[in-house]
Amino acid sequence: MKRKRRNIIIITTLLVAGLIYVIFTGIRKTSVYYFTFDEFLQKKNEINSKVVRISGNVVPNSIKVEKGIANFLVGNQEKNLKVIYKGALPDLIYQDSAKVVIEGTYKPLENTFYATFLMTQCPSKYQAEKKKAE
Repeated sequence: MKRKRRNIIIITTLLVAGLIYVIFTGIRKTSVYYFTFDEFLQKKNEINSKVVRISGNVVPNSIKVEKGIANFLVGNQEKNLKVIYKGALPDLIYQDSAKVVIEGTYKPLENTFYATFLMTQCPSKYQAEKKKAE
């Protein structure tokens, strides 16, 4: 009886340990750091080719598409980041100062972000109503 109970405890312990290992490695492989553009500028030297997500605004009139590869700037007129993205561009990216989320790797020697994922954020339809002066 004791031997059967001991075997059940050992098997249960191994199953729980295996499940914890699978969960831990799955989370570790799929987790991505998320930065705003300003946060990215402060920490870009620490990133070292890690996969990250950055949210920011597309600099107006900076989008150039050639042979299916898009080059554009994210940021503002003073500080910006060159982005290279291969793939279909969403329609909303062509709006003035479109908000985007890009995912990929930053190459510090080139000062370029190679995006593998690009998503535009829809502008808010619900904005606070401005109060009229009384």
